[in-house]
Amino acid sequence: MIVEAAYYRAEKRGYSGGSEQEDWLLAEQEIYQQFSASTMAH
Repeated sequence: MIVEAAYYRAEKRGYSGGSEQEDWLLAEQEIYQQFSASTMAH
């Protein structure tokens, strides 16, 4: 899931500017937040 989210982040910015590491870290944070929100809702 993180790989896919990082890929879409890079694609959205046109693969220029930013970095792969930044894409990964932001995607990781986003996925963890989604899991936290979904587990708290149950």
